[in-house]
Amino acid sequence: MKWVALILLILCHISVAYTQDCDFDYYPKKGGHYLFATYYEKDHQTPRNGQCDRKIGAQFYARRFFEKGHIVSEELNYYNDGKFTPHIRTQLNHSTKKNHQLGFCKEYNEIGSLIRHFEFYTDKASRRCERETEYLRTGTLRFIREYAFIRLSEIDSFHLNEHPPHTVDDFGYTSLQVPYGVHHWYNDQGQLIREEHYDQLTFYRQDAEHLLHGKFTEFHDNGKLKTQGQFKEGNPDGMWKRYHYNGMLYQEGLYRNNIQDSLWQQWDDRGNLSKESLYDHGSDNPFAPVREKEYNAAGLLVSSKEINAEKQAILQEWSPQGKLIRYVRYSTGMRMNWNNTDYREFEKTWYDNGQVKSIHNKRSDTSYVSYFRNGQMEQLNLGHWYDALRKEEKTEWNIQGTRLLHIETSYGDGDNRQVIKRYYSNGNLAQRLAT
Repeated sequence: MKWVALILLILCHISVAYTQDCDFDYYPKKGGHYLFATYYEKDHQTPRNGQCDRKIGAQFYARRFFEKGHIVSEELNYYNDGKFTPHIRTQLNHSTKKNHQLGFCKEYNEIGSLIRHFEFYTDKASRRCERETEYLRTGTLRFIREYAFIRLSEIDSFHLNEHPPHTVDDFGYTSLQVPYGVHHWYNDQGQLIREEHYDQLTFYRQDAEHLLHGKFTEFHDNGKLKTQGQFKEGNPDGMWKRYHYNGMLYQEGLYRNNIQDSLWQQWDDRGNLSKESLYDHGSDNPFAPVREKEYNAAGLLVSSKEINAEKQAILQEWSPQGKLIRYVRYSTGMRMNWNNTDYREFEKTWYDNGQVKSIHNKRSDTSYVSYFRNGQMEQLNLGHWYDALRKEEKTEWNIQGTRLLHIETSYGDGDNRQVIKRYYSNGNLAQRLAT
């Protein structure tokens, strides 16, 4: 919502209002917007008419003209070191015709540079609208934003108490202004970096980002396209594209109901496909892909994640040379949480020479086995159930095949025992502990 600029505009008027010779008072009025309110004399009943000004010497410090209580022109000046410089310049009419220019309000800083320009108009539906242009102190364009005024007749009963009668102007408008039309944002060099469309009106106060509706465009600082898509009622919708700084396509995919849908693809800054992700709204976790593949710069597959028809998750990884080095199968219910070892049922890894590196199998008596690169067994974990009694063994070897450690553990059925044997590198027993 555009409240900061409006508050600043009101404050700058208030600061001058109390010093006027004709005793202009900001508060005897009806209407929530400073420029479109109806102002009254001290009796709070008679609308102001004619000129109201204050002079310092022969120069105007502040001058306003009213017609039927409405401001039709305003001139406010800075006064420093005996010199007058422009502060506010306003010209208005209060027509209700459609497609009609209602006037402007310009604000200058103390060195005479235009810093804010408000243009008021009615659109093809006769709605009062505003275009706000703001500049940096250097004169560089900062943004251009468009807003619509909302009538009291458009406010639903739930929000009606937010707009008491004294805040509604003679034309039926409340103080509520909402983003409507196109918003352009620029960087410090004056280059367009973002374009937002608000093609749908809202009739209650909320953050501007929730009101986005229509095309959305962003640019890099070098002027090249960065993001291109569209919003529907504040949510990303339809096809979206993002680009690298050099202009090459980075990502492309579809949003549906604010969730990524179907195939999403990603490329590196040289145009090589680096990632493919498939989303399915009917899956257990629609926010995560049901299939995802990653590729290296040579175009070789390096990673694959997929939920199969049995709802088991399969993870596979390949070496830069294209050899399979890891295979993991997860149980159902893991919801694409690939780091959750609780759901890992089976895992097998390989060295890049094809030699098996390790096997983990949660459902097997041989729960874990690993090998050195030369094929020599490195570790073996065994586990067996004998009714209510669990027995486990763990053995480790060095690369020459000499046993270094052997642990036997049993627990359950009131029997908890452990025997640990450690060996020297020549295979001789070094230590035995029993608990």
